[in-house]
Amino acid sequence: MGTEVSVYLWHANKQTAIDALEAVFSEMDRINALMSTYVDDSRISEVNRNASGGWVTAGEELFELVARALEVSRLTDGAFDITYDSVGQHYDFRAGQRPAEDVIAKGLEQIDFRHVELDPETRSIRFRRDGVRINLG
Repeated sequence: MGTEVSVYLWHANKQTAIDALEAVFSEMDRINALMSTYVDDSRISEVNRNASGGWVTAGEELFELVARALEVSRLTDGAFDITYDSVGQHYDFRAGQRPAEDVIAKGLEQIDFRHVELDPETRSIRFRRDGVRINLG
């Protein structure tokens, strides 16, 4: 997910500390495999690839997180918006490179949390427009 994780812990029992550390990194691996746009076969990457063409089953955890994010978008009148990745995907922050102005302009049309639809019954997501992408970062 492009996120650095550090764990600092102290425990009198060395094996308990090792087990806790392994549990943390195991959970991060699980979340990364589900929600990272950097992982081609993650659930969120599948949503981004296919949701403009129809409903994509997100699964319980991703669906609930997206639903909560959309609620925050509504509460902030779009100041918080997970569809920012419609443009954000084109930036290379590590290299300090921004996309061309025409790429930015086209992507800005896709940024609007209202382009994301949810089906609570099937835990599915679809996008109302081509080019919409979500990112939980």
